[in-house]
Order: sequence, then C-alpha cells, then structure tokens
Amino acid sequence: MIYPHTITVWLKDDSERSAKWERLLITGCRFTKTRGATPSTAGDVSAQESLILIDAVSCSLKRGDRVALGVFVEDAPPADTLTVNTVHPVYLGKDPHHFEVSAS
Repeated sequence: MIYPHTITVWLKDDSERSAKWERLLITGCRFTKTRGATPSTAGDVSAQESLILIDAVSCSLKRGDRVALGVFVEDAPPADTLTVNTVHPVYLGKDPHHFEVSAS
C-alpha cells in the first residue's frame, strides 16, 4: 500500500491574540521521517525532518500547522510534534495527484 499512514494535524488559527488549534485526522498518506544533525558554530544540533505525501484532491495544511504520525486526541499539539514548512501540490494532468508536505 503506497499511502498506509494516518496523521493527526493541528490547523493553526492565529487571527486572534492567541493561537487556536483545530485537530484533524488525515488518512491515506505516507509519513517518512529522517533524523540527522545540522552543523552550527556551537556544535552539531540534532535535527529531524519529515516528508509527508497526502493522496487527496485538496490539502488544507499550511506553513505553521503542526503534524504527528498516528492518532492523537489532544486539542492542542504536544511539544514534540513537527511544524509544517512547505506544502506543494504535485500535478499529473490538470488536477493535483497528491501533495508533498515538509515538516520539521
């Protein structure tokens, strides 16, 4: 199965003074996590990044939203969730075939 994972997404609404979160489950996706290190002047810093492929006609994710592999019931994202960096549609023809989401 090419899209075997379920992820929990917290959509960020920061239109008011404090951020509000809307929790959403997305099925039919592929979640790939990579771990590594980012060099800095103070030494290497641990880094993790994920590429998420979402098989969908539309994707409501945007930069700043939070994401985690699996099903979570928390109304706000836990501290160890990943932050969405980019969301790109991949077209085959005139309609999006899937979306590529990077998060770290």
